[in-house]
Amino acid sequence: MGASLSIEQAQQNLDWFNRTLHERLAALRLLCAQTGCELDDNAMDSLEDALDLTARLIDWTRASWPTHPYLPQHNDDAYWAQSEREGPDAIFSVVLDLATLLGQTIMQGRSEWRWGLDLAPSSLGSQPMLSARRVVLMSPLLGTQRRALVKDLEALVLARYRTPNDPRFRCPLQFDSWVEYVRDGYTGREIDFFKEG
Repeated sequence: MGASLSIEQAQQNLDWFNRTLHERLAALRLLCAQTGCELDDNAMDSLEDALDLTARLIDWTRASWPTHPYLPQHNDDAYWAQSEREGPDAIFSVVLDLATLLGQTIMQGRSEWRWGLDLAPSSLGSQPMLSARRVVLMSPLLGTQRRALVKDLEALVLARYRTPNDPRFRCPLQFDSWVEYVRDGYTGREIDFFKEG
């Protein structure tokens, strides 16, 4: 996974992510429009707007995504990390683009968030975290511990694709994991908590 990447490789991934961001979001909007979900590119001026978009994305995945992964190997993290994202693996591109849109939505609520790499030493221990040396949504260093908050949105979206019937994704909408991530990120609840801590 990301922990096996060099710093240079991880930085190349981040550079590519930022360079292609707007192009990928345009492709996602086109895909959604072709499959019954219109997504405009207007600013998310309120939490209500952000949650409405999130709800529409959830509805779209429930209607459009399969009840189990297209291929058994899609459940394998190593396969996912090394995939060329072609053919049935193109779903991984959709996963990344959805994660990008959720992150961009969160950033419109609190400008402190930014795309970056999880380079924290604690993420690279004997059992590296999935987010290690991967592109994640990050806060600045906060509080007396000077720690950054990390939101691994790609892993969150990937989990919905892999396990769509997980209770996290079949509960009432207000308790859905995507809604919680967007609500907490857009309002900056965690940022404010650690700033004060």
